Amino acid sequence: MSTAKTRNPSPELPKKTQVIILLIGIALLGWGFIMLAKQDLEAYYYGTAATGWESTTGRVITTGADPNPDRRGNRYVLVTYQYEVAGHPYFGNRELFGARVKFADRSSAAAYAQDRYPPGPVKVYYRTSDPEIAVLLPGLQGGWEWWVGAFVVPGCFIVLLLGAFIRLWVILRSGPANPGNTVATGA
Repeated sequence: MSTAKTRNPSPELPKKTQVIILLIGIALLGWGFIMLAKQDLEAYYYGTAATGWESTTGRVITTGADPNPDRRGNRYVLVTYQYEVAGHPYFGNRELFGARVKFADRSSAAAYAQDRYPPGPVKVYYRTSDPEIAVLLPGLQGGWEWWVGAFVVPGCFIVLLLGAFIRLWVILRSGPANPGNTVATGA
């Protein structure tokens, strides 16, 4: 006499669970892509647009180094400046769009800032439609790290999202979940 045993060496999650997990993954990947790309693409947009912005003479108020290092211990230049557009005073602190110069210690960053932006007059480039957006160095500044962050990493996110959508499409197009292998055994 033979009896049938059901054996599934690699159990699958139910189809509905797979779809839910994939949708959560797609949502998280999409959110990560948007958050990462937003910052870099905004810098790219403003950086390239700033070359055509109006300029005015402003005044450097303070220069120094960021008192708080980033998570890798790097320090950055801090510069605060005041400028006037159409009789309205504005304050700015953006040196450039794109990759900022990194320093290993606070004193090096402060010395660089003091040398590059001594107190006194400075040329400020501002967006005519929104003068609160201003920069001291127009154009897009940056090295290879900026380009990786702006284009390569989002490109990887797009490939992952595409893979997740393809897997979701395969799951939804497939029939009911495989109940497993049926193996006949003798008794």
